[in-house]
Amino acid sequence: MDSLTDPQPDESNTRPIESAQLPRRMGFWFWFCVWFWLLLLLGPVILGLLKPVIFGGDSGHRARVEAFGNIKEIALALCEFDQDYGQYPNADTIEAVRKKTDTLLPLGTKTSNDYFRQLIAAECIDDEKCFFARIQANARMPDNRMDGAQALEKGECAFSYIIGPDSSGKPPKPLLVTPLIPGTDRFDPKPFAGKAVIFRTDLSITTEPIDKHGHVLDADGNNLLDPSNPVWAGKPPHIVWPE
Repeated sequence: MDSLTDPQPDESNTRPIESAQLPRRMGFWFWFCVWFWLLLLLGPVILGLLKPVIFGGDSGHRARVEAFGNIKEIALALCEFDQDYGQYPNADTIEAVRKKTDTLLPLGTKTSNDYFRQLIAAECIDDEKCFFARIQANARMPDNRMDGAQALEKGECAFSYIIGPDSSGKPPKPLLVTPLIPGTDRFDPKPFAGKAVIFRTDLSITTEPIDKHGHVLDADGNNLLDPSNPVWAGKPPHIVWPE
């Protein structure tokens, strides 16, 4: 005779179900912890790899872009000076600049700072910051004090200057370069991630690779600043480095 009471659940059927869920839950938390610690350990590595993409390139790239923009401003000032004085700044233009401007700036002939002060005196440039490039870890940003001896002081210029080329000369010759190692014709590959920034007399500005010897090579594989390079037509380049 059937009982009128509700049937009691069979505990033997429910217990295995609960016990089967337990390993699955433990498995979830196990793999969650594994992935969490992997992310924690590998996160900095992944971020380092993605940093150039996220932030637009490494410090060398950013420094090179900054130098490219600044050399463009100096190039424009050199072109203006050339129009006013018939040539780029050199020892012969010092007296003409002094007479025309009554400047009291020190216009020497030893460093690129000396020659670039002619641009300041001639009012072709009104901001020292264009002479800055991050060519060393403690690079000094120009302070824009441009009166007397304070104009373009030691450490406020990062560009080497090549005296002699004129705007009409062919083939085009380098006029401004960075980062050149002082006293040499070799470039430092570290500041701009293996590249040099060069302004030529044809008004072109380029970034070019530095070889393992520290040289920039022309299309024929010759050291660009080597006195024997045909571009100099037998006249060695007169290079002045920043102070």
